[in-house]
Amino acid sequence: MPLFMDLHIVPGITAKGVAEAHVLDLNLQEEFQCSCMTYWVDEANNSAFCLIEAPSANAVRELHDRSHGLLPYNIIEVNKAAVTSFLGRLYDPEVPGIPQEELKIFNDPAYRCMIFIDITDPVFLRSRTSPERSRELLSHYFQILNEFSTRYGGEIAEKTGSAGSVLCFRYSENALKCAVDILNTFSPEERDILQLKVSLNAGMPVTSNNRIFGETIDLGEFLLYTSKDHNIVVGCGVKEIALRHIQDQELKNINTHTPAEEKLLKRIFTILKQHSHNENFSIEEFCSLAGLSKSSLNRHLQSLTSKSPNILIKEFRLNKALRLLREGENIANVAFTTGFRSPSYFSKCFKEHFHMSPSAYVEGLKDKSF
Repeated sequence: MPLFMDLHIVPGITAKGVAEAHVLDLNLQEEFQCSCMTYWVDEANNSAFCLIEAPSANAVRELHDRSHGLLPYNIIEVNKAAVTSFLGRLYDPEVPGIPQEELKIFNDPAYRCMIFIDITDPVFLRSRTSPERSRELLSHYFQILNEFSTRYGGEIAEKTGSAGSVLCFRYSENALKCAVDILNTFSPEERDILQLKVSLNAGMPVTSNNRIFGETIDLGEFLLYTSKDHNIVVGCGVKEIALRHIQDQELKNINTHTPAEEKLLKRIFTILKQHSHNENFSIEEFCSLAGLSKSSLNRHLQSLTSKSPNILIKEFRLNKALRLLREGENIANVAFTTGFRSPSYFSKCFKEHFHMSPSAYVEGLKDKSF
């Protein structure tokens, strides 16, 4: 049966009120063929998130309507692995000292802060160093992720690529301290070889997006495009909380954007996600959708990413192509899926950017020694 997570926004919400509503849902769940597994409540942000197995999103909505009348703001389909990965549980947490027959009240927020880390693809890493050195660097990288995520109470949540990673934390200050320590563990030379990029962003599991933590993950990945000088790029939603816990000497490793810059960044990369597959997508169309003139678009992109619009479009397409090739797509299909007018032109651009042909890259993926 599908698994759904919903978002309720209720001014003045309390943990006791949500616990009582959850009991009402449990009393009627069988009537709607649902199984109410657990929930998260965040009194500070007037929000609650229910996790329910149900035949459809509409069944979830009807159950809530009948049981207590608190209709969800949004409902998304999720999978158990993602929920466990980001939120740590699928069922109610233990509440010691509460008898079975009494109301179980817990205030467990679903807010999470995430570290996004991107490094060069292992196939490229091996071609730029040596098999031995690449294995050594990757082993060190994953060892550091495990060590520091555990130290600061985080989890390695999911992979965004063959080596890129997402680390998930309950507390923003822990996430930022962990990110700073990870960055400082690598020497400048190692950062250059690995092409290490780090960003930080935080949010809730359900918003207007249709993926769990979709908005948080999207912006975290967009922020990686603005990484400069191996610094940590910190999202607006995190910086005021997290930066209070950082020493002055550590601030030199941290970059932030203004809310207006971040809003523009989201708009620009949302446009790229929606249109970059189209080989006829032009700078004129890009400007029109972004609501900017050519000179303004170029100025903003140079400031945020140090790239021109044409270069950014091409790089965005090539990064998408890289992910598709890792997933086993053939080169010709990848070329057309990512907006290149022909496989030969795609191969030319791929080799210019990554210093390796697509066919050599695909062949390199067969080597499982790294």
